[in-house]
Amino acid sequence: RTIEVDLKKQLRNYLFLILIAGLIILADQASKNWIRENLALGETYCVIDSICEQVRFVHWFNTGVAFGMFQGNGDLFKITSSLITLAIIAFYSQVPEKDWLLRIALAFETGGAIGNLIDRFMIGHVTDFVAVGNFAVFNVADACINIGIGFMLLWVIKDEIKSRKEKLAVVNVIEDDETIVNESTNNDPVI
Repeated sequence: RTIEVDLKKQLRNYLFLILIAGLIILADQASKNWIRENLALGETYCVIDSICEQVRFVHWFNTGVAFGMFQGNGDLFKITSSLITLAIIAFYSQVPEKDWLLRIALAFETGGAIGNLIDRFMIGHVTDFVAVGNFAVFNVADACINIGIGFMLLWVIKDEIKSRKEKLAVVNVIEDDETIVNESTNNDPVI
């Protein structure tokens, strides 16, 4: 019975991660499948012709990591991405529910990592298709990983501010205590 209660508690704890990561994986895979089915490799599609130089879809692939770095290391990235994803999932259970920014960050990173891992395992490379200006071509999973990093940076900043406020509060209490002690010693009647 205790095992059943613990299992339900863990499932409830992971529900947010599963929901957000699942939606990201679905959006990522659906968009990549649409691109693979409708555009030949290297083909470009512009939704609005007047901004085609700035924003367009182009069917491309990536055997490396973000921004096209380290091409040809797909097997290495299968392993490292899998290990990082498993580490995030294991770490997630340790994150308190009140740390919602960190939970969102981990959910976005997990969804993005799994979305790209599916490509690596199923077709041997990651399908990329969003081209903005001269920036590297990316996909929904890549965008979500970066959004997750953004949320994590916000969490770090928020946590640092909270920590500094707590330290400042302790310093103020100590200074107040010292002031009270000094005032009481200075106001003692001389006998």
